Amino acid sequence: SLRGLPKVHKPNIPIRPLVNYTTAPSYKLAKKLETILKNQIVLEHNHSVKNSYELINVIKNMEIKPHQILASFDVVNLYTNVPITETVALVKDNLKKHSNLLL
Repeated sequence: SLRGLPKVHKPNIPIRPLVNYTTAPSYKLAKKLETILKNQIVLEHNHSVKNSYELINVIKNMEIKPHQILASFDVVNLYTNVPITETVALVKDNLKKHSNLLL
């Protein structure tokens, strides 16, 4: 089912589409793959946070010098723009380097 989430913090209150993926035929396979990859992939440089609470925990003891700037970026339509072939190659390379899975 398709639902919408209003972005009340933006001008003209655009709607972000939400799709219920849990009923899709490939959902269980995707969840299993996610579990396997999450335990095997090593993020060498993690520059993201899940939410504002995690951000606060990350920066609360950080010393920010006068010449440094804290920046935040919002990605629009990220998953429709991910190059599939390149992404699969990066995941395979990471798994070969950091895991004992057979590829």
